[in-house]
Amino acid sequence: MKKILAAMLALVLIVGMGAVLAACGNNEAEAYYPDEEITEPVDVYVENDDARNDEPYDEPENDNEDNDDNDEPVDEPPDEELTNPFAPPENLGALGQAAQLEYFNAVVNRVRNERPGFEMREQLRIETENMTFTSRLISTIQPVVNSIVSRVMPGTPEYHTIARGANNQGYFMSLNPQASTLRSQDITSISSRREGNNWVMEVRVREETNPQHVTGQHARVSFIMDRDEVIEIITGAGPVSINPENVIVVIRNGVVRITVNAEGQIIAAERSANLRGDFTDARVAGIRTDGMIPQSSSWHYSNFVW
Repeated sequence: MKKILAAMLALVLIVGMGAVLAACGNNEAEAYYPDEEITEPVDVYVENDDARNDEPYDEPENDNEDNDDNDEPVDEPPDEELTNPFAPPENLGALGQAAQLEYFNAVVNRVRNERPGFEMREQLRIETENMTFTSRLISTIQPVVNSIVSRVMPGTPEYHTIARGANNQGYFMSLNPQASTLRSQDITSISSRREGNNWVMEVRVREETNPQHVTGQHARVSFIMDRDEVIEIITGAGPVSINPENVIVVIRNGVVRITVNAEGQIIAAERSANLRGDFTDARVAGIRTDGMIPQSSSWHYSNFVW
């Protein structure tokens, strides 16, 4: 009997366990992965993954490498081109008149601003042998005029050495306080030609009547004395009187020539001009006369030290 009861009890247990297992099988996902448990782990996992993707560990290092690459473009010009705006263009001689003149003014003004040292030879000469007077008393007038000329403009060359850094305003091109400001309408021509590694530029200034000290064509590149200043010097040096209104001064053949090296530095320069003064009703030692006095001028600059 005991064996029968034990067998029946075992059968009941087996059937009961089967029912329980069947019930659990139908609700497996709900039992082991309830909503509140699956949502939180997944959300945490996604947030952590995104954070790692947005801010990778080595990202700052990569950003710096990219910025370094952007700071050095492949086509960046050499340092010399960035720091030397005075270097002559390769096609300087083929440029138009206005462009060549702009470069000419720039390198002339560079001397004025940067003040290199140089040597200068100046020669101002009144051509006494070519003077003319209408008075029949020429034999009396000529010695008086020659005496005045020997004092104010003897015609002998003068030499000056200008130290580097010294104020050269009164020497190089005898520049006025203004800069070199030549314009196309002030000149008849400008040319540029190569000589080895250098450029030689030549400017010819238009003929000018009664030139003005500051605003005249020649004054835009070099110092000149106007008519009244010339008369003041002459009348102050001897027995001469003349009305400025009776004097006509003409400057012609004005030429400026400069040699520029590959760095845009002037290494040699020269300028020259002829002046002619025609006058009427002058008094020389009390003698009335008309006449003409010619004068020539030249300046040479060499041995520049930049």
